[in-house]
Amino acid sequence: MIKDYRNIWIVSLIVVYSIVFFYKKLKGIFLDELILFHFMLSGIMLLILSNKKINMLMEYLKQNYFQKWEYLNTYPIFGRGFVNAYRVYKFARNKDNFEDQKLLELKKELIELKNFSYIVLFSPILGIIASNL
Repeated sequence: MIKDYRNIWIVSLIVVYSIVFFYKKLKGIFLDELILFHFMLSGIMLLILSNKKINMLMEYLKQNYFQKWEYLNTYPIFGRGFVNAYRVYKFARNKDNFEDQKLLELKKELIELKNFSYIVLFSPILGIIASNL
């Protein structure tokens, strides 16, 4: 699923930047806004995907590894009931998989999505710089 989203994002990025580079001499076209609009849509999709992946991981942990789920759902001050994203990503990068292949797959997908989000985060900066050259 992440690979599909990444491929769709790359194609849409190529289309947006092609429009920016080919029509940057035309006045009245809001090229920077087009790049920012693309960035906002990408960000919304990343939020939805990361929420879905974290929920899948947490649901699997709740069913199979309740102690770990309880630890990841606890904030030091507020107690249990909130997903502690810092702990979840730290756990996802941890090598301990409890010899569970499904858990390894869920953790790998979450890390791939996080790494991809860094690329999406910096893409509009490069686009705006390039459109103003």
